[in-house]
Amino acid sequence: KMPSFPKISALKAPSIPGISRNGPKAISPVTSGVNQLNNPSSFSGIAISDEPQAALVARTILEQGGNAADAASALYFALSVTYPGAASLGGGGKCLYRDSNGSVESISFPVRNAQSGGAIGVPGNVRGFADLHARHGKLTWKQVVKPAANLAGEGFYVSQAMHQQMLAGSATLNQDPTLHGQYMSEGGQPYPVGREVNNVPLAATLGLIGARGPGVFYSGSVGRVYAEAAQDVGGTLTVNDLRAYQVAVVSAMKVSQSGGDLYLASDASAAAQSWQSEKVSNSNSTSGSDLSTTSFTVVDRSGQVATCGVTTGGIYGTGSVAKQSGIVFGRSVDLHSANSNHQLAPAIITGGERNHLMFVGATSGDASDIANQAQIGNATSITGGATLLSALQSIQNSAWQNVIVCKEGLERKPASCSFAAGLNGSGLAVEARKTN
Repeated sequence: KMPSFPKISALKAPSIPGISRNGPKAISPVTSGVNQLNNPSSFSGIAISDEPQAALVARTILEQGGNAADAASALYFALSVTYPGAASLGGGGKCLYRDSNGSVESISFPVRNAQSGGAIGVPGNVRGFADLHARHGKLTWKQVVKPAANLAGEGFYVSQAMHQQMLAGSATLNQDPTLHGQYMSEGGQPYPVGREVNNVPLAATLGLIGARGPGVFYSGSVGRVYAEAAQDVGGTLTVNDLRAYQVAVVSAMKVSQSGGDLYLASDASAAAQSWQSEKVSNSNSTSGSDLSTTSFTVVDRSGQVATCGVTTGGIYGTGSVAKQSGIVFGRSVDLHSANSNHQLAPAIITGGERNHLMFVGATSGDASDIANQAQIGNATSITGGATLLSALQSIQNSAWQNVIVCKEGLERKPASCSFAAGLNGSGLAVEARKTN
């Protein structure tokens, strides 16, 4: 039996600037490019995402006084609504977090195998971002989950990014009646850009998670419904699997170089090799992203950073959905192998006498995406003086490179910062500004 959910009307959040109800112009198509901080005195942060509506949610959180942990958590939950093929609540991921003291930690929360195996894994995203928020956030948990519940319940527009994901996953969407009904027209085609859609079951799930905390998902009523739904489609996931899930938090991998200190996720040995390889500067690799992964970056005024990647382990995960909760089931996959196309690669570079923030990157996909990220980071921050624009132009496909470069350090000179959601992609890089 499905638990009692809060009424959708009770979840109404303040309107999100940039997401108007005046038609699809607010989100389609987004023109990517390199941005520069214009007024450092009003600077409150930067948010970058592969899907624009999620970036706008993060911007609002920053402008309402939230920090990087608050904004990144809100951005993720918005992505679970607007980019579910990669960011479902059923998926997992990893983050790097740099706190106000300059310490960098690695937070890992992948989809793990159920004890009895099977395609449907134990999801990590809800627990992972709850842990990030509990350790570093300023706002309440309900405040960071509420905008996503509002989007799912009251409606949002199909962005260019979401439409491209639906196109890539059309075969999967057409095989499952619930997924088809949620994202496809009767003729079997994805909803067009600008179509207003909602997901009431997911809105109700998010409302409960926001009101009662992550425990309702891992050991409470939502978890029981999720596990039963998994078993209904042939999975072996149990409530005990959910209850046993733990997030791994350790110090980030630190690679000291002459141009600064590079921080990577603690398990990112393949990424470290790409960054240190002399061949990276000539890689000119094309992207291997299959749209089942996504990455995002948030920086706040104090220099705190959350840079993350998440995945469902396959576009729309296992290709099925927990009907009563609106959650796409995630698949457990190898996130670490150099041959995997589900790699998640957050990166941070600091430098100077006071360890100022110089570079933040987030990308996902295969080894070519990691090599492209390393090329950009090396060219702009470690070994060279290239501009962000020229570094992005030097690779064949920069659409999945979410990057912030601060030549003189964010804390020292915010005006030296430039940022982009790649070039010619469908994401959005946006600055948050003080409103008073």
